[in-house]
Amino acid sequence: MSTGEPENHDGAQPLLRPRDIVVPFRKRICFATALILTLIFADGIVNYITEHSRQEIALQINMSGRQRMLSQRISGFTHLLSRSDHAAMPENSALRLALRDAIELMESSHFALVNGSKELELPPSHGALRRYYLDGQPSLDHEVKSFLEAAKRVLNRNDDPGFDPSADAEYIRQAAFKPLLGMLDQAVTLYQHDAERQLTVSTQISLAMRAALIISILGVMFGVVWPMVAIIRRTLYQFSEERNRANAASLAKSEFLATVSHEIRTPMNSILGLSDLLSKGEMSSQLQRYAVLINESAKSLMTIVNDVLDLSKIEAGKLEIEHIAFSPHEVVRNTVSTFSSVAADKGLELRTIIADDTPQRVQGDPTRLRQILSNFIANSLKFTEHGTVTVNLYRSDRLSENWDDIVVLRLEVIDTGIGFSTDKKNALFEAFSQADQSTTRKFGGTGLGLAIAKRLTEAMGGKINANSTLGEGAIFWVDLPFAPVHGTLNIPDEEGADNTPASFPISDILIDNFIKVLVVDDKELNRIVLGAFLEKGPYDICYASDGREAVEKATEIAFDLVLMDAQMPVMDGVEALHAIRKTHGPSQNARIVVVTADALEQAEDRYLAAGFDGYLSKPITQETLARALRTIGT
Repeated sequence: MSTGEPENHDGAQPLLRPRDIVVPFRKRICFATALILTLIFADGIVNYITEHSRQEIALQINMSGRQRMLSQRISGFTHLLSRSDHAAMPENSALRLALRDAIELMESSHFALVNGSKELELPPSHGALRRYYLDGQPSLDHEVKSFLEAAKRVLNRNDDPGFDPSADAEYIRQAAFKPLLGMLDQAVTLYQHDAERQLTVSTQISLAMRAALIISILGVMFGVVWPMVAIIRRTLYQFSEERNRANAASLAKSEFLATVSHEIRTPMNSILGLSDLLSKGEMSSQLQRYAVLINESAKSLMTIVNDVLDLSKIEAGKLEIEHIAFSPHEVVRNTVSTFSSVAADKGLELRTIIADDTPQRVQGDPTRLRQILSNFIANSLKFTEHGTVTVNLYRSDRLSENWDDIVVLRLEVIDTGIGFSTDKKNALFEAFSQADQSTTRKFGGTGLGLAIAKRLTEAMGGKINANSTLGEGAIFWVDLPFAPVHGTLNIPDEEGADNTPASFPISDILIDNFIKVLVVDDKELNRIVLGAFLEKGPYDICYASDGREAVEKATEIAFDLVLMDAQMPVMDGVEALHAIRKTHGPSQNARIVVVTADALEQAEDRYLAAGFDGYLSKPITQETLARALRTIGT
């Protein structure tokens, strides 16, 4: 059976839409629906006709019974009147009145039975009944009329003083008890037979209708529903296959991203580390400038890589929103401080204004808030040549009725840059899109920052927007809902407090905890970079090129710290960690920090859950290494 599916040259069956299931059976459905409705309607009509016929026959039987009763009453009245010599006596007047009523009733009943009655909704007699009434030898109609005429003569005897009613009275008495009574009983019998016949016919018709209805329903089941169920089952199976393929593709995409992240971050770690060391080494100013340019270019490339990975994670639905208590004051000030050097290099004033009624602590995701603000600030600094970039933080729900249940923070970044026109506004938050292609040629960038900010805002249940006048700057803002943390005072930060993230040189770290360090990495350049960073402090450094070699050295030498790469041949970092912990060698209790290029969601939690004491994501700088060592050493 054709389902109206388009031809697919790739071999894969396209997923069916609901109309693709219904349309091929449209004629069958219409025909079956019309047939079933017709049978139901016909069965209703048959039931109505049957019930109406039953009522008619019951009425006819009742009226025939009444005629029988009236004939007996008329016989009695005429017999009494024929024997009375005093016709004017009061009791004779009552008898005559009763007789007249009985005659009229019997006459009207007989007329209704023979010719029908609109008032009683009684049809004329037909078939065997009509033949019995009119064509019998003698006919019932003739007998009834003769009976009523004799009764009328008895009733009207005062009009003819010489009339003797005795003969009519005797005739009436004999007719009422034998021929007329028998014929009326025969009429009732005919009515009953007719009722039985009609009931039999109507029952047969009703059974036939219902049998046809059942057959029609079975036909619909096997001719329409069953094929449709088969198509739906095939579609569901097809959907399941497509879902499995999509899950497999998503898994492959995640694995590909992890691989690409590792393969890009590993050489970038070497480039950033070595260029940073060269820029701080003793060399000519021109070579030092080249090293700084290499380092800055590598950082720009890492920013693009991180943006692409973030967007991929969001689109794959693997973005998780945390709900932890944090200080929005600290997040905003620390994030702004990371851009202070960029603003200073461009001669821009970077300001932060936090309203006094901003809660000191809220519950939400500080990492995503920091990421949104970073994208806003980076965007404003990129497109602002002179003037200021101002970051505002305040409550936007000051008039809300849910003041105590939810905190809505408005985060604004206002710049005096080039701005954008109203018709370009919708393109701002689209991936790989900027307001104008000439902007991309002049300022660079992938156009991912605001797209990521929008998706993060939507994931957090907030709103994002931007307003601008071309050539007069722009305002980018988000409204983000957070849960309040009760019991904290909204004490503003001390004026002039330094919220810049601490940067600790390697040589300033307390060295009592870390004397012997084992650097494990299968890439020689990474070992060189880590070694060069650690050589600035008084550390005794050993190297291993894979996990097995690291385990062998850990069983022989007492290391205080192990910097372990996660992905290595022979034995990876997690296996090496467990092997070192299980041995009873001198390094069993050493602090082991994973150094990985895995920057996907929850990577840090996954490695810490595996048993590592710390986590470092490539590329690594001297500052990030020093901060990690200080955290582990405390």
